[in-house]
Amino acid sequence: MLKYYIKKYLGNRPLFFSFIRPQEAYLMHKYSRYLKPPILDFGCGDGFFSRSCFKKTLDFGVDLEDERRLRQAEKLNCYKKIIRYDGSVLPLPTCSVNSVISNSVFEHVPNINNSLKEIARILKPRGTLLTTVMTDKWEDYLVGRKLFGKRYLNFLRQKQKHYHLLSQNNWKKLFKGSGFRVIKEVGYLAKQNSQLLDLSHYLSAYSLVSYILLRKWVLLPKFWSNDLFVAKINEITKQNVPAAESASLFFYLQKNR
Repeated sequence: MLKYYIKKYLGNRPLFFSFIRPQEAYLMHKYSRYLKPPILDFGCGDGFFSRSCFKKTLDFGVDLEDERRLRQAEKLNCYKKIIRYDGSVLPLPTCSVNSVISNSVFEHVPNINNSLKEIARILKPRGTLLTTVMTDKWEDYLVGRKLFGKRYLNFLRQKQKHYHLLSQNNWKKLFKGSGFRVIKEVGYLAKQNSQLLDLSHYLSAYSLVSYILLRKWVLLPKFWSNDLFVAKINEITKQNVPAAESASLFFYLQKNR
């Protein structure tokens, strides 16, 4: 199953995505048996991740993104309803949703406490939240940090809009303080893979040029998603990572009541 997601990302998105998104898609799919409709995708973006994971239309897609990316989600028919979120109040009734997914979003949300409380508010009692988040290990492992120090960290924080890179324990405290209990946590981004992810951002520059000129992230998708590349990335990324050492964590959370 992981190879399927690697192949999909190699053929449709810049190279660096393949070192992290397939693992997240695999985990979301693995734990999807705990999701019951109505399902809300918090931080849905253009919908590509949701469509890759679930192959079905979810009930709600919510994002602070610009209209262009939300229109792309509409074209993919990923969600029955797309909601533009202003960062304050989610325009949904209390206890109206059974499940929420959120992939690599919370570290980018300035007012994280409010957003988590809003998610808890709209979830029904014992409702499920599946989420992935980046940890403080991400910056510890960066190749650029070793070469350029704090200047590189400051540059990357601004570029990636990372407001919250918390430790494993602090993420758990934040979720618990927002009304959730941790059912399961999984590490999936080792030090080596973090460094490959960091470096591959720059190797993926050709994708940005391609998208600007042709509106295509990947030229020659069959070449990039060939079995040899897929097998190599699968070999590199398919590994168990202790949660305390992982630069990203998957959480299966349940609303307390």
